[in-house]
Amino acid sequence: MFLSRALEKILSDKEVKRAQHSQLRKTCQVALDEIKVELEKQKDGSVVVPKANFIEADKYFLPFELACQSKSPRMVSTSLDCLQVRYTFL
Repeated sequence: MFLSRALEKILSDKEVKRAQHSQLRKTCQVALDEIKVELEKQKDGSVVVPKANFIEADKYFLPFELACQSKSPRMVSTSLDCLQVRYTFL
């Protein structure tokens, strides 16, 4: 899933380990956990979705916003790529 990979890429960046990015780390981890739970519910059939593997991406906007504010070129690039792809398909 594209969102998960982008969040994992942000979390793996060496800049995210800095103390000033603690909120970014936390929001990325929370978003990843929520995505995993949502995907599990879809696999179990406990949630009916209009499309297979559909996730409401708008509720995961905060980690990408914080990544853009980080001013780390790699994190900003990853974040903008994900946001561009997300809103291109609307």
